[in-house]
Amino acid sequence: MTNAGIPTAQHQTFNDYAKAKAYLEKHGAPIVVKADGNAAGKGAIVALDMNTAQEALQQMMVDRIFGAAGDIVVLEDYLEGDEIGATAICNGTSFLPLALSQDHKRALDNDKGLNTGGMGVFTPLPFVDAATSENIYQQVIAATLNAMQNAGINFTGVLYSNIMLTAKGPMIIEHNTRFGDPETQAFMLLMKEDILNVLEFANGRQIDPKNLWHPGSAVSLTLASGGYPGGYRSGIPITGVEEANKLDQVQVFHAGTAMKDDQLVTAGGRVLSVVAHGNSLHEAVDRVYEAARYISFDGIHYRKDIAHRGLEASKK
Repeated sequence: MTNAGIPTAQHQTFNDYAKAKAYLEKHGAPIVVKADGNAAGKGAIVALDMNTAQEALQQMMVDRIFGAAGDIVVLEDYLEGDEIGATAICNGTSFLPLALSQDHKRALDNDKGLNTGGMGVFTPLPFVDAATSENIYQQVIAATLNAMQNAGINFTGVLYSNIMLTAKGPMIIEHNTRFGDPETQAFMLLMKEDILNVLEFANGRQIDPKNLWHPGSAVSLTLASGGYPGGYRSGIPITGVEEANKLDQVQVFHAGTAMKDDQLVTAGGRVLSVVAHGNSLHEAVDRVYEAARYISFDGIHYRKDIAHRGLEASKK
């Protein structure tokens, strides 16, 4: 990305623990320690102090808590700002920008606790104006596709990028060639047509991005097992999903669930994703938490402050 002129944090990559540890001691904190492989959304540790950074490095490269995913580790400069998501569907030569979104990665309110795969999302973002949004898609998405084309790759599919809005402008944190979770669930309630039809853009279908969305906002709330993202129990009975689904402009998506003896039970860390659409962000937030109150299982955990950044911006 650096060679292609795509704005990103300074970083170094290591496959040797001793060399990584020496670099860390020289660099100091704050710093971000990332497992290079797939770690189920939990492989990036934002270390604000050296103890946290050293522990994360040892757990990844020595203790191998992520297995082979931590054999290579990236040590990256810490970026300050609002972290957002930009998603685009690509057809090899151009792209369809979807709405910007903001995930809540930490397990606990006020962005405390461990990183997770995502505890909730809201979209669109009231604190990002049209000019900034265009800048993000051109500097990050378009520049990435151009770099791939220059390398002989006409990328077709979904590009989902985590971006930090810093004082110096948007900086890419990571690219994913997949939809975000729980971003996609929020998109599905906000889109005017089925997401499968929208995906046809990658196959040459023409879609007007200005006519893609319903007015208003969508909020996705993750209902997690007690203990997640650490250890948790499975097989716990779940009630109230049908009642929540009956509410207006609400849909419950299944994640870590299973059927056991005709009873819906938990079967993962992130169990359900409750999504609501509203004419305003405030209405969507109220609706999603109303729906969540219908659902129950022993140890249920969810954040109570999803979209807090958007609600603050909406008041200004």
